[in-house]
Amino acid sequence: MMFAIVLFCSTVLINTDYVSQASSFDDMVDMVEVEEDSAAADTSEDTGDDLDTDVNFESEESPDETYSESDDFGSSDADFSSGENMFTDGTSESSAPAEEAAQPVSCIVKLKNETIEVKAEAPAGVLPNGTQMIVKAVENNTEDAELTDQYNKLAAKITEQLQSQGKNLDGFLAYNVSFTDADGNPVEPSDKVTYSFIYKEASSPELTDPAASTVTAAMIRTNKETSELELTELKAEEDKLTVETNESRQLTKAAFQSAATAAYTFVWSSTPAADDNENTENKEENGEVNNEEVNTDTNTENTEENEEETNTENNVENSEEEQNPEEAPDQEQTKMIRVIADEVNLRVTPSTEAEVIATVDTDTQLPLIETVTGEDEFTWYKVSYEEAEAYVRSDMAEVVETEEQEIVEEESEEEIPEEVQIEDTEGILTFTKMVNDLVEVIATTEVGVIPEDAELIVNPIEQGTDQYAETETKLNEKAEEDGYEIAGFLAYDIFFQDSEGNKIEPVDGSVNVSMHYIEPSVPEKVAQAAENGSEAAVFTEEDEFSQNETITNQMSVTMMHLVEDENGNVNVVDMTQEGTANVETDVAGSVQKAEFETTSFSTFTITWKDKNEIKGTLKINVIDTNGNEIGSDKSINLEYKREYLVNQVVEEQKIGAIEGYSFYKAKVSSSPKAEGTVVKRIRFDDEKNQYSSDSGGGWEDIGNNTVYFIYAKNPTTIPTIDHTKAGITMKMTNLDSNDNSHRSIGKDKDHLINFGDNSGYGDGTIRKGLLNNILDDNGYPTTTNTNIESLFSGKTVNNLFSSDYYDATGYYEYSSFKNYAYLGNDSNNFKVYDAIGTPSNDSLNTNGKVAFFYKRGNFMPYNDIASGKFSTNTNQYDENGNELKDTDPAKGKELYLSQGTDYYFSMYMGANFIQPKDGNATHNGSKSPMIYEFNGDDDMWVYIDNVLVLDIGGVHEAHSGKIDFSTGDVSWTDCSLNGKPSTSSTTLKEIFQNAEIFPDGKPWDNNKVGEYFKGNTFKDYTTHSFKMFYMERGAGASNLI
Repeated sequence: MMFAIVLFCSTVLINTDYVSQASSFDDMVDMVEVEEDSAAADTSEDTGDDLDTDVNFESEESPDETYSESDDFGSSDADFSSGENMFTDGTSESSAPAEEAAQPVSCIVKLKNETIEVKAEAPAGVLPNGTQMIVKAVENNTEDAELTDQYNKLAAKITEQLQSQGKNLDGFLAYNVSFTDADGNPVEPSDKVTYSFIYKEASSPELTDPAASTVTAAMIRTNKETSELELTELKAEEDKLTVETNESRQLTKAAFQSAATAAYTFVWSSTPAADDNENTENKEENGEVNNEEVNTDTNTENTEENEEETNTENNVENSEEEQNPEEAPDQEQTKMIRVIADEVNLRVTPSTEAEVIATVDTDTQLPLIETVTGEDEFTWYKVSYEEAEAYVRSDMAEVVETEEQEIVEEESEEEIPEEVQIEDTEGILTFTKMVNDLVEVIATTEVGVIPEDAELIVNPIEQGTDQYAETETKLNEKAEEDGYEIAGFLAYDIFFQDSEGNKIEPVDGSVNVSMHYIEPSVPEKVAQAAENGSEAAVFTEEDEFSQNETITNQMSVTMMHLVEDENGNVNVVDMTQEGTANVETDVAGSVQKAEFETTSFSTFTITWKDKNEIKGTLKINVIDTNGNEIGSDKSINLEYKREYLVNQVVEEQKIGAIEGYSFYKAKVSSSPKAEGTVVKRIRFDDEKNQYSSDSGGGWEDIGNNTVYFIYAKNPTTIPTIDHTKAGITMKMTNLDSNDNSHRSIGKDKDHLINFGDNSGYGDGTIRKGLLNNILDDNGYPTTTNTNIESLFSGKTVNNLFSSDYYDATGYYEYSSFKNYAYLGNDSNNFKVYDAIGTPSNDSLNTNGKVAFFYKRGNFMPYNDIASGKFSTNTNQYDENGNELKDTDPAKGKELYLSQGTDYYFSMYMGANFIQPKDGNATHNGSKSPMIYEFNGDDDMWVYIDNVLVLDIGGVHEAHSGKIDFSTGDVSWTDCSLNGKPSTSSTTLKEIFQNAEIFPDGKPWDNNKVGEYFKGNTFKDYTTHSFKMFYMERGAGASNLI
């Protein structure tokens, strides 16, 4: 069950005579917040009343959202020539008061009769509170000479930039964006602001050939030192630029980040066709360039001589090229697209949800098949890629013209040895070498990793040589360290050398090597052992198959690499165990094929091990829950085929001795911060380290991934504030019940109070009328026949709110979604942890649906948490039951399992407040309606001046209520389980009139209503009391913010 209470209360005034407090409740959020601000004294100055003992509640609505409209573009004071507002050098500063807490800023401007929406969003501190945004479209307006001048200067700068890139300007849209503070002074962002442009009516300049145009974005500013315009193109990666257009290349949406005010432009450009450029150049030489005379459909070179034959629709019949076809170049115009962004995805279908088949870099050119429109209404280019068809979004590429010419490759005059062959196929180099007519070695890599003129060298290392002896020594050292014996090995010195005979290594890439044996091979020692009948040998194929099968089961074959580090030390790497190599053998254990991938070359061995002694080596990285390395990494030995639970590894290998931490779980992933896969068991089998993600499931190779043992920091308490001294009264009562229907609850099982047959859990709706609508003389609720003071008269408690949060913001706040709080029966002070907890490992509820309420932080004040006691659930949902976004750092955070089953309790809170003028409270210098919002999934009753204002009683699903003090509206939502919520409403005035009482307790008198009410809400500057009564009767999940 969940209880949500939010105090976005603005102000608490405290003196020795009287303490008052304020509450405002946020929809579907559980938070208790009170901001202390002496500025509330301004109220008494305005009215002349002594209000030092009262409380001014403020609205929870953000004051920083400024909506500025500029349909006529007349609101800007920009001076293009001076660079002020329109182009700025970024020297202006905010005039926001230093003492005011920085808030996120969000501004919206609507242009062109609200068909264009420009939005700017800045994190706290980037722009001062109260910032307003000014946006002015820069257009070629003949009625406004200054605006036209600005437009022309932008056009000249953009054209200059495009010409340097060999492009034509097809048109542009430009907007001058600037900011002012609350006093109207220009301000510049201190960091990046996120801008978005939304076109309700798609827009573009007039385009001659939309399909050939590409849309980009740029920022243009004036350098005040040189008075020159500076253009900076916005990038997809660096500036988070996204541009969306329809099939007509009209702009529908764009977004980017920038840390400056400037003129932001969306530019349409195209690349001129090659033959058009040539024709233009030829005509310029003859002084005959005339747009009307250019023949766009022919390649006629002698326009002057054949001027009377020029035809804009047909090829010249008697042109020089046709008369002399043998002299015409064999050329065919082919449309290509050029990628204009970094790391662009090619997809199998025209959709951003489709599978990615490749990623290409900037300036990659691909043949264009056709232009299509996807289901997402984006324009896509269908292209040819490596003999397959692929799709790229049109805003990531541009159409270009290129000439396909048949290229005849001349054969190299250098003689290549017969046993070495080099091939270059579609960017892949292949080197082939035959060694002693026994093994064919093939090495493949991308062009540029190894020079094309390099030579692959493969030298067998023969037994009896010093190099063989050194290799054997290193292999035996590795075997002794890992606990196995070597039966034999085949060794090769493999490397590349350049044309001068120097050894070379791969550059920025790896090489794949495969060794194909013409006849299956086996080391001489292993073959001799087979002849002598050794049980540890691999026999030849002439032996009986059953004997071969028995013996080969006792042997394993693996690929080793002797790697020399920068200090000259040689380390032996088991490439098969690491997942970078594979060895294939026949039934007799003789090698037929070996494959491996490497970034360096030296000695490689195919090694036969004795399985009876073999042990695997697994490197374990120890990290905390944030992916940071703690302690030291450790290599552990795994016995052959033995399965280890990860907890066994911690205990047997003693990895867990890390002070202040407890082992949480293990995962296999590519990096410490990657999500990866949870590991329950590990083993060494088939020459590979393997893992299983459940207790009895299948096994997967670890391969190139890493096993991480994750340790969680043991819970520690955070500093809290003494809120009792601040005048905040809170009472907690530990309750009990033996009623599975949840109708009865009490201080113990012998003193249960039954709330009636209709009070338990039914269809999930609110149970109204469980309490009388007026509190008794002691200020507590009563049922229709019972006083329930005993349920709320528990001990006064303290220290629930974080002092760090209070020091930083001035608010009193506690959130079970951030911190677990424990009170217990023997203390009056909460113990608040830097961890979160849940009461259950259940992942599904009784209806088979996701139990989201167990997959987030819970408020269980009478059940503690303990180091190393974790739930199998992790933090996945927010206070509203919505799944956390993958970008939320709290997603996946460990949940401690609460130790105990003491689930029934109640909470009481009381406060006094004043009704501000017109019901609008001041928060951070801005006035907005004062609204209290509540949310609870068990009994929640709110009384104002002892009258029941919100009745959300019963054991039910989460329902919300709201009191708007600016209008007097009181509303609440209700629905059955999994049903659609419906909203009902009334007013404060109507509630008190039905109760036949005024806020001061006097009987209702229609002639005196004006003394207490202003419309449907309270009269300005009147004092009121607030009391909230909440009970957890459902004995399940509970949350508190």
